[in-house]
Amino acid sequence: MIVMFVGITASVVMSSITPETPKTPNSPANMTAVQLELEAYATEYLIKESEPDRWTQVTSGQGDDGIIIRVTVSTEVPVNSIATGIYCDKIEEIIRRHAPYHLRDTTAFISQYGEFVKTCVY
Repeated sequence: MIVMFVGITASVVMSSITPETPKTPNSPANMTAVQLELEAYATEYLIKESEPDRWTQVTSGQGDDGIIIRVTVSTEVPVNSIATGIYCDKIEEIIRRHAPYHLRDTTAFISQYGEFVKTCVY
């Protein structure tokens, strides 16, 4: 009994010391679905008669450092922190839906007039 107790205790202690394996799978993120939903969001929700072409360009891809998303905003009025916060939240929601294991490796850049106005790091 003592030998079994020591063996079980040792295995529990060793399992708590052993580092966890990363939970991110080796499979690539579903970038096609991410790209399509980003484009759908841009055309369905952001383009209004008063503000056409709010997102003029959306690119996304997966590299060694994770997912990179670039959104170019085209309006005559400068984009404020509220709008960029909404964009970052929407991008996070889309990544969470289509590539949840890659969310912590995602960076989104929002630019206007050729300059970055917000970087969203997840």
